[in-house]
Amino acid sequence: MGNRGALKKPKREVIRYLSQTTLSFKKLGERYGVSGQAVHAFSKKQEIKRPVKPRGHQTGECRFCQNLIE
Repeated sequence: MGNRGALKKPKREVIRYLSQTTLSFKKLGERYGVSGQAVHAFSKKQEIKRPVKPRGHQTGECRFCQNLIE
């Protein structure tokens, strides 16, 4: 972790995931090899609006997020 600028290359993909999923910053950070705090800072800098967690999240039924994790 701690790769400065690691989110610049996959910028469009990261923005899409942040705006479409409610996965935690930590899980998204693991996907890109950075800390959750780096993902949070990136989302604040880009002013990305995150969606509200649907009910299926608590039970693990969100298909979009399950596909990201796999």
